[in-house]
Parts: sequence; structure tokens; C-alpha cells
Amino acid sequence: GIFSATVTADWTGTRTYNASADSSQSVVITAATLPDIYEVDYYYTDISDSNTAEYLNDDDGFYIYPAFDVMLPNGETTNQIFVSSNGLINFNGVENNDFANETLPAYTDYHQLYPYWDDLFPPDGGPVRYSVRGTTPNRELIVEYDGIPNIATPPENPMTFQIIFYEYKDEIRINYKDVNVGSDTYSYGAAATVGYETAGTATQFSFNEVSLHDEMSLIVGENDVPTITRFEITEWLVTLT
Repeated sequence: GIFSATVTADWTGTRTYNASADSSQSVVITAATLPDIYEVDYYYTDISDSNTAEYLNDDDGFYIYPAFDVMLPNGETTNQIFVSSNGLINFNGVENNDFANETLPAYTDYHQLYPYWDDLFPPDGGPVRYSVRGTTPNRELIVEYDGIPNIATPPENPMTFQIIFYEYKDEIRINYKDVNVGSDTYSYGAAATVGYETAGTATQFSFNEVSLHDEMSLIVGENDVPTITRFEITEWLVTLT
């Protein structure tokens, strides 16, 4: 026979539904909240006084373990953040330093932010800084790529941008101070991926597109409507009597 149903997700996570009567059929449905990414008024937080500065090698990275849980756009929290030299940040314990950016979703099981995923080259530039500002329960973790050039452009034209994570709200802010690396091919996101990804689903702001400008801010968050991201029939057996 032919069976049909309409499913509207009002949950996040994975649920399994079993058919009744003379059949054995399981349907697995996963729903997730995918954030919006949108431009807001620009501001930039100066953390040049921070004494936590990492001078990275090519395709390098490091972990940050803040003393509080930062909130993420999908409703999860974490106190383990891996920062890659190539403008991507991982939240589920993967040391991902891939330099070749792709359209999103790029992975099946990574939870990542892509403020500016491209082949960046810190050895010819400045550090990646981080700093915690504020007091509990309103603390912020700020991560700054400070004067980092693209590997294919002159080091005297680096980019500077920062990412702000919050203890008190489930969104991420990205502030682009200077994303002009002196080349039309690589400036302003022309060869980069900007977006957010979790569990094989993603919100992509841009891919290899001039979508950014100097003194620009983006918010990743503010979408509470679950989206079905997986629909799988795991077993099909019908018994005729």
C-alpha cells in the first residue's frame, strides 16, 4: 500500500516512530534549530591589552577552555573551543585546521563556526588573541584574529576580525574590522566561507562571494523554529494475512 503523513517538528533532537498494525516500520526524524545570520550595527571591542596571544604556525590551532559555558546558536553550551588559524572554530573537540574552504555543510558530524574560512597565514602576521570581559552571569569570550594575512597575498595587507561568545544569550557576534587583503581575488570574503554548521546541516552566509566589508558586524542566532534535517526509514517489513 501507499502511506503518507505530514510531520511538523516542534522539538529538537532525534525521534523514532514505529508503525502499527500488520507492519514493522521505523522512521527516524532529526530536527534542529538552524540560526539566521544577519548584519547589525558595527562595533569593535579593543582587547589589545590581553596577555593571551597565540602566535600560530600555518594550518595550526589551539584550545580555549573558558571558566564558564558559552551559549551556542543551536541551544547547546560548551567550555571547549578549538580555534584554527584558517578562520574556523570547532565546538565538539575536533582539531580541524582544513585550509581549503567549501560550501556548507562541509562535514557530517562537526559543530563549527566559520567567521572567515580561508587559507590564512599567521606566520607572516599577528597573533590570535582572546579575552574574557564582564562578570558572572554576563561574561563574554572574545577571540580576535589580529592582523592575519591570506597565504596568497602580501603580508603588509592583513585582516583583523573578532568573534564574541556569550554566557547569557545563545548567539554569536562576528565583527569585521578590516577584511581587505590587497587583492580583489581574496578580499571581503571573495575566496572564503562564512557560516555556521552543526550535525551535517548549516546556515551559510556566503561562499566565495564578496559579501563582507570593513567595519561590519554579523549576528549568528535568533531562530527558534526547528527544521527537519534527517528523515530516514530504517526498516520496511509488511506482513500480509
